[in-house]
Amino acid sequence: MQEIYLPDLPIYKGIFIRHGKEILFSGNRRHFYSYDLLINKLEKQGAILGHHDEMDLSNLVASPGPKYFAFICKKSGYILVMGQDSKKLLFDLKMNGSCNSVAFSRDERYLFSVGDEAEIYQWDLKTRKCVKKTADEGGFHTVKLAISPNGLLLATASKMGTVNLFNVNPYTQLV
Repeated sequence: MQEIYLPDLPIYKGIFIRHGKEILFSGNRRHFYSYDLLINKLEKQGAILGHHDEMDLSNLVASPGPKYFAFICKKSGYILVMGQDSKKLLFDLKMNGSCNSVAFSRDERYLFSVGDEAEIYQWDLKTRKCVKKTADEGGFHTVKLAISPNGLLLATASKMGTVNLFNVNPYTQLV
């Protein structure tokens, strides 16, 4: 067992990136930590350039590949897409309302997001544009979405107990 001491408490989220070579830790603050397992080094990553006002980086998601991770800024509706290698902001995406959950496609081409308005956004990460919005029928206050391991299904879950499944066409868009 290896113990990592983090000076800021509490830590709300930890995720592996770079194919398990590094761990990111975040909490309800404007900075986060990266720990490189190969060289046994912990680094504090400062506030995100252009988003110094985001005070809660506790909601953190990694893409399945080596390119991206993202912070979900629930209240502002921003999704801060970061580079796994650089730990720097690559770009941000803005939903019309709040943002509760995101999931990356297996090929890291798309990012799906959902908020209180029960609309699923499909973002093209190359163009940084929303290419489709789909209503989460029966979803009231959708709180979570996830993509199946094979990348062909997207599931949403709402506070009302509704779970919806959507087919994802890997070559085009959410159907």
